[in-house]
Amino acid sequence: MIACALLRTNAIVENAVRHGVARIEGHGIVEIGAEREGSELCVWILDNGPGMAASVIRPEGIGTANARARLEKYYGLAQSLRFSERVEGGARVDIRLPFRLSKGQENRGELRETTIADC
Repeated sequence: MIACALLRTNAIVENAVRHGVARIEGHGIVEIGAEREGSELCVWILDNGPGMAASVIRPEGIGTANARARLEKYYGLAQSLRFSERVEGGARVDIRLPFRLSKGQENRGELRETTIADC
């Protein structure tokens, strides 16, 4: 199920590149991560771009609106999509979904902990 959830982040990752790191000089970073927290999967995308305050305030773009609609369609009220500014600069997007294992996946793979999650 993790791979499925990450595929739904395409538009958000594209925004991190286009509206984030592409607008800075020097080394740009886009980080994508995931962590299981109890019955939820927490996925995050962050960048070191100028942040959301530096962009023009406008209605949600088509890619983000489509990502939000897909999450709502598949997970209903059990999901959330949140945008925030990073203290270090840049933007952060947090996605929370119900954690589900595909049939036959209960004993395969492993989830590794990370220190950046803080979803």
